[in-house]
Amino acid sequence: MGTTWRARFQALGAAPSLTIGTEVVPGPVLLRGAERWVGAFRGAGLVPGDRLVIVLPTGAGLAQVLLAALWEGLTLVPAPPGADPALTAGVADARAAVVAPVVGGGSDLSWAWRPEGAGGPGPAPEALRPAGAPTPLARVLCPGGPGDPWAALLDDNLEHAVDGVLAALHPRQARWLSVLPWHAPAGLLLDLLPALLAPSTILRPSPDDQPSPLDVANTVERWQPSHTVLPLGLVRALAQLWGSLDPLACVVDGLASGPGLDPELALQLTRTRLRTHRGAPELSCLVTLGQPGMWRPGLLGRPVGCTIADGPGGTLLVSGRPVAGARWLDGALQLVNRCSPIVVVFG
Repeated sequence: MGTTWRARFQALGAAPSLTIGTEVVPGPVLLRGAERWVGAFRGAGLVPGDRLVIVLPTGAGLAQVLLAALWEGLTLVPAPPGADPALTAGVADARAAVVAPVVGGGSDLSWAWRPEGAGGPGPAPEALRPAGAPTPLARVLCPGGPGDPWAALLDDNLEHAVDGVLAALHPRQARWLSVLPWHAPAGLLLDLLPALLAPSTILRPSPDDQPSPLDVANTVERWQPSHTVLPLGLVRALAQLWGSLDPLACVVDGLASGPGLDPELALQLTRTRLRTHRGAPELSCLVTLGQPGMWRPGLLGRPVGCTIADGPGGTLLVSGRPVAGARWLDGALQLVNRCSPIVVVFG
């Protein structure tokens, strides 16, 4: 899919721009930085399917690295800012990493790049890590718990989620409020990539992975965003802060998901244009979508590119396109039969 991403990114032109707190990164600066990362990856000898660990805080540098890695068809291994790059690279059998300047401690990270803000990459690594065969079929590896297999998302998994959001929300030159952490699969597939490809003015309340409700509220009141993807926990906090969800009337369309929807919050959500959503990393983060303003506890929405059936003990059986096409276990990529349903529980 590298060529597909390349074509889509080249079509962006001067958009999108990115505002993080008080920092503004114009579209041309954002895309020039991504192009410098493309040159850095090529210059170091990375090839499609090479696994790249990314340990960066949410911000312009992370967006640029993610764009460049997709452009080059690398296999992304995004991890939280507090993750140990050496440990993550060992499990992922990665060839290289991009880490924040302050990350590393006493670890040998001579195989890692350090970004220079939104300007692009710093000096090239001394040498790449020795690694096994590339995995060009896998686009994103989603780290799991110790000893657990990681979900491995293929190109069509990414297309399913990103294009599903774009088709549902129809953002055009949107003011996109972004609050999800971009290193997480949901933040990448449902938030960052759709916002970039809309293209949008991306409004990030702060550099924090999870901006505070007060920062989000201030951003909504100041910028009047038109589109967003919100966790229900944040929606609940905003309702308590404002006394209602009336300030979200500016949102033309958006998603909200998470556990614990109660009747009172559902009633408030019916006065918005937000729609329910269900997903998980092993399900490309997009399984169902609801209609704008249609809310009640237990409502899943309509299946998107998949089949859902009742499973044992209140579980659901999901099969079809959202199911991750592979998994990463013991240093090997294992393809998955997506016709065989997997068991999930949505809160």
